[in-house]
Amino acid sequence: MMKASGHGHEIIQEKPTSRFCKFSDNELGVLQLHLKCLFFRTRVINNQIINELVRSLFPNIEMNGMSDLATLHMWALRSYRDYNMIIRRELRNLVPEFIRKYRYLRLL
Repeated sequence: MMKASGHGHEIIQEKPTSRFCKFSDNELGVLQLHLKCLFFRTRVINNQIINELVRSLFPNIEMNGMSDLATLHMWALRSYRDYNMIIRRELRNLVPEFIRKYRYLRLL
């Protein structure tokens, strides 16, 4: 899981379950690392961005057929959704603590 600080290298999503998937676990880890960096840079992603990212990272891998692309896109979008959910959950936990500390400091 990704921590609120953005550190953590564990893979959130499992490998796309498709007999057509051409990516190894290491390649998916690299792709997920780049997706995480992209997530912190922008919160918007679409299929064209995913295609360009995959093409730039893995120029030798050919994606044949819609099933390969669809599986990869679903996996990447699910990773993005998980990142967003984790950050929102952590912020919900931190905001009350911040308010409590701010009130205490203001009273001093």
